[in-house]
Amino acid sequence: MSSLEPQTLAKVILRTTKGPIEIDLWPKELPSTSRSFLTSCLNQKFNDLEFLFDSNVVQFVNPVETKVVKESSLRIKCKRGYVGLSKDGESFFISLKEIPEFASYNIFGKINQDSYYNVLKITQCEVDQNGKLVFPVKVTSSEVVVPYFDDLVKEEEEKVAEPVQKKPKSTVKISYDDDDEEEDEFVIKSAYEVKKDKKPKKEVKEKVVEKVEVPIEEPQEEPEEEPEEEEEEESEEEVRKPVVRDPTIDSDYNSDLDLDNAVSISLSK
Repeated sequence: MSSLEPQTLAKVILRTTKGPIEIDLWPKELPSTSRSFLTSCLNQKFNDLEFLFDSNVVQFVNPVETKVVKESSLRIKCKRGYVGLSKDGESFFISLKEIPEFASYNIFGKINQDSYYNVLKITQCEVDQNGKLVFPVKVTSSEVVVPYFDDLVKEEEEKVAEPVQKKPKSTVKISYDDDDEEEDEFVIKSAYEVKKDKKPKKEVKEKVVEKVEVPIEEPQEEPEEEPEEEEEEESEEEVRKPVVRDPTIDSDYNSDLDLDNAVSISLSK
């Protein structure tokens, strides 16, 4: 009876192109096989693997080289939808019916009843003459829902270091004259490059602009203006008119008296 089976203590989900497949495991009864399967699911080892099937089982390759340890339980049989490891350890299988002779195989899990219909979808796909699926069904991802083991190791993805791309060196063009077609160049280097470079730095040749002497124009002497001829003073002196005096009013002073020629003048005079 099914009630005699031990309780499942771990759980994983395989997501496929036909839908998810939920698997319950017996890690307590089959610890070695269960640990190997859980570790592969944790590290996404089943991704892109294709399913194969026949009338008895649906198979998918074991991606990890596993040292098969014989494990079994008298309480676990190989019924429809049970998961086990092949004797050579090269593949895992899901049984499509009850197979009593598979009881000696490492039967470590069983498919959840709801997701078993997704397993049947794989068997309904078209196959070629060699029994391979015309349109392959693959595992897209896997998830460990209940790990049971606390020491499962997740591998770290190795990151490939991308090559460092060196920045192009800056080039500066100098032009001293707009009409000059030739241009000088120099490269800007870091202090490390300058120290590493043993060759002397290339000197930048500066172009010397020739100075053209411009003749200084001497100021022209302005012609001297001829002094205007002074108006000839009137040669003729104004004729003084004799003053007519009134003896009753004017004194005897003679205003026309020439004092320059006088030797002495008496007070009475």
